[in-house]
Amino acid sequence: MSADAAHRINCTACGGEVPLRSKASKTAACPYCATTLIVNRAAIEAQGKFALLADTPSCLAVGWPAKLGGHTVHVIGRIQYQYDAGYWDEWWVWVPHKNAHVWISQDEGEYMLETPLRGDFEPPDYDTVRPGDSVNVGKHTLFVEEKNEAEMVGMQGELPLDAAPGRAMRYLDLTDNKTKATIEYFLDGTFQAFTGRYIKPTQLQAVRDLPLDPDLPRDARPDPAALDEPEGAVATGLAQLKRSSEGIDPKHVACPKCAGRVTLRDARGSVIVKCEHCASILDVSGPDEIRYLIKSVKGGVSMPIKIGDTGTIRGVKYTALGRILYEQRDEGIWVWRSVQLYNPEHGYAFLEEENGHWMFFTPLRNRVSFDPRFADPGDTFGHLGKRYRVYERGECTIKRVDGELTWMANEGSTVEFMDATCPPNMLSAEWTMREIEWEMGTYLSPSQVERAFGMAPGSLPSRAGVAPAQPFIRTASQTACVVAGVLVGVLLTVLAVGAFMDRGEPAMEAQSVSWREYLSEDGYISPPIEIPEGSHICKLKVSSDRIDNAWVAFSIAMIDAEDETILMDAETMVERYSGTSGGESWSEGSRRDSTIFRLEGPRTYRLNVFGQAGKWSQVGGDSAASSGPSVQLALYRGVTPARYYIVAALLAFAYPMLEVARQWLHTSRQAPETEDDD
Repeated sequence: MSADAAHRINCTACGGEVPLRSKASKTAACPYCATTLIVNRAAIEAQGKFALLADTPSCLAVGWPAKLGGHTVHVIGRIQYQYDAGYWDEWWVWVPHKNAHVWISQDEGEYMLETPLRGDFEPPDYDTVRPGDSVNVGKHTLFVEEKNEAEMVGMQGELPLDAAPGRAMRYLDLTDNKTKATIEYFLDGTFQAFTGRYIKPTQLQAVRDLPLDPDLPRDARPDPAALDEPEGAVATGLAQLKRSSEGIDPKHVACPKCAGRVTLRDARGSVIVKCEHCASILDVSGPDEIRYLIKSVKGGVSMPIKIGDTGTIRGVKYTALGRILYEQRDEGIWVWRSVQLYNPEHGYAFLEEENGHWMFFTPLRNRVSFDPRFADPGDTFGHLGKRYRVYERGECTIKRVDGELTWMANEGSTVEFMDATCPPNMLSAEWTMREIEWEMGTYLSPSQVERAFGMAPGSLPSRAGVAPAQPFIRTASQTACVVAGVLVGVLLTVLAVGAFMDRGEPAMEAQSVSWREYLSEDGYISPPIEIPEGSHICKLKVSSDRIDNAWVAFSIAMIDAEDETILMDAETMVERYSGTSGGESWSEGSRRDSTIFRLEGPRTYRLNVFGQAGKWSQVGGDSAASSGPSVQLALYRGVTPARYYIVAALLAFAYPMLEVARQWLHTSRQAPETEDDD
């Protein structure tokens, strides 16, 4: 787009010629003296100079064409805002193929494409709304993520709004699972609203072979050849053009208290830094000024990961910027440590350690339909197809910081939080009166952290206890043993049922034996029993359908039919009792019993049975009897004892049951502590 599409004006401060590239422009910054010019039909008024813009490693620069989603766009203007957490930039972009202007906001390495929200609607009342509230914006029901204030501190190029140094703005950031929105409130009672979507830095790139805007002053033009320089930063007047993959260029500043050298690895996004020489906490959010804030305790946060260390997690190379020590007092003292990580393309992440357990957190962009401010331990909610359980909601204190951080982390300040788990994941929310933030965490084992940061195996402390989001893990061999144990156990159980139902082959048909026979001096002697060659497991079944409140105990002997020598003996018993107690009838015992023994063949046996009988009454108790009920005896051979399979099945199930118990113990130790309502 050339200046002929609009017109040119002269700066009222220095007289320099200022090209206007868009008819929609209302303000323009003189590229020669940085004076802000108000452009309207009546006059061109000098509004004073903006401060020098903070250096912004960016994929965009005013006057430099770029590719957005495969289409060429033109960056017309840039405005910079300052708020309590630092700065952000908004770029005004012309999109020729849509014949429209859009905004691209850039904050902490993240880009969002914003378009005006269409339709008339009444914005929510800024003074009464709170982070976490749901509000109606047009046809959308959105949740308030952030409520804050900012002011304009710099601009470049031209803008479609009245910009002036120090102009205040209040804003709400809102979201749901599909929509991102921002409402900006100005002191004159006006507002503007936008919907947006995130853009990956790889989708937004400056293009060196596209022609530059011919109206861009020569001293403000980028040098195309410099784009090939590996160091990355390219001077473009008041902006910097930088590839997102070039990494971090540390910057060194002097501490205003001790003049010691302080390193800033993220000079654009960091808000505070701790001087390692005098322990002063410094405000480094301004582009030109480093301010002393407070005196801290000397020494850093004791952690294996040091400031400046680099590690690769999920394929992304991060640099450790700062560390925080948290403390929670709730029926005891709990402490944990957090490392803030940074990558120019992927932004910020956190690595937390507690009792040797590690969690990796990244900002969550998908809205969670759950209000953490009123959560109770044990509550559950769904998110992206998974069910999360609230582990705890509480308040913790920042005890110590070191390195640099991207927010005003004051030592001694408190943070409200809620953690919900679905191992190995954790959803964590933190909130203040200004903002509510969600993060998605993933559990990392110490060995994973060691590999990520190139540490020797065993460098990190061993884990103590079970972490809330720690997954229960079985090795491949353990899983194979569990599967094998279950399969073998099921098979043996089936065989046990089959063996229990298979009575074998009859060796002696059922014989009815009277009490006179089994109580006689010689006992009952059966007819000859032929056992063929081989070893045979036999089962003797004893039953009496007429026994009641009585018992009969038997001594059984298998004798050689020829010489009457005893070859095997065993015992068995049938008993049955019944009565009433407290108006309730009861019964116990069994009218049937069996015994198993082994017989060798070929041989002819006889069964010799001796018995003793007794009676029982609720009044007299147990007593011997001179008579008893008749019984039936039957002998079977070729029997497979079910108990063999049962014992084998129990042994097969032992390891799977051990694993079930181990998993139950692991899960029970992760259960949230709920308050007793009683």
